[in-house]
Amino acid sequence: MDDKLSTVEWDLWRGDEIMWDSHLCKYSDHNIYQSSLWARHKEKTGWLSMRLVGNQGQNTVTIAQILFRLLPFQGRLVWIPGGPIGMPEKWGSGLFKAIKDKLNVPWLYVRINNFYNFQEHQTKELLRNHWIRPRKYLSSDQSLLYNLNNSEEERYRQLGSNWARNYRRSKKFNHNTDIWKNPDPLEICDLYNQMKEYKKFKNSFNEQEIQSIIKNLSNNLVIIYTRNSKSELISIRGALIQENKAWDILAATNLQGRKEYASYATFWFLTLECQKLGVKVYDLSGVNPTRNKGVYDFKKGTGATSVRYIGEWEKGGTLFRTLINLGLHFQNG
Repeated sequence: MDDKLSTVEWDLWRGDEIMWDSHLCKYSDHNIYQSSLWARHKEKTGWLSMRLVGNQGQNTVTIAQILFRLLPFQGRLVWIPGGPIGMPEKWGSGLFKAIKDKLNVPWLYVRINNFYNFQEHQTKELLRNHWIRPRKYLSSDQSLLYNLNNSEEERYRQLGSNWARNYRRSKKFNHNTDIWKNPDPLEICDLYNQMKEYKKFKNSFNEQEIQSIIKNLSNNLVIIYTRNSKSELISIRGALIQENKAWDILAATNLQGRKEYASYATFWFLTLECQKLGVKVYDLSGVNPTRNKGVYDFKKGTGATSVRYIGEWEKGGTLFRTLINLGLHFQNG
């Protein structure tokens, strides 16, 4: 049978976490959110995990690490951040049923956030297999990729004029920017709260989540801090690294840091550290040019290039989809 037409058969992953992470990195769309480390982190906030592999003949062509929570009446809420891995043509038709069968439940709701590059024919394939776009999104399918293959001098030349000017301005202040080898979750949470005061937004992370990220992803996490002349924390930025890729995970700057352009120095220092660690591509992790133009302009000003992912899709009964999207609407505003 033609390999392209043969059925993808799903099974549970039989190896350990180390083997999973090693296999994951063989795929071009591998990412930290499908790693065992991320699952371990999310287990601290009540998520359970399960790993599936899709085989076509003798070859594994798609994999998925799923996170799930228990729901009433033996249902399951399933979340697949950064996945499934592999071409959507491989997992679009059979994944939902495979999850339902492996969890052995009467009903479930599944949402994915896929990092495969957007292609129109693949979204048509997902629609044909009864995946739909959510009413309430958790994140944007647009991002910016920052190229770390070039030298620091070349990257500096590619900066937007305003970004480069603000970076030079940051050097006029008596700041200390460096790697944070033993980051303090409480101090980071406090900085987020300070930023919340002047930006009027809901915090992305609480202290428990920050503590869990630091504990469970420490070997893949790089955090840069900037402190003022009084050694007070005014800006941080953190990235999660997997092989030659990095993803923005933490970013906070208080009002003083904003006025003194500390985020520019912090970001630039982080790119240098990532470069030393062999990172080639830095995913700036979601942008919305309309709803969050300031963040978009900062990230775009680095010289990063735009990318669109397949992004978020959902599948499940109409009633459950409606209830979950309503819940997200009232939770996130």
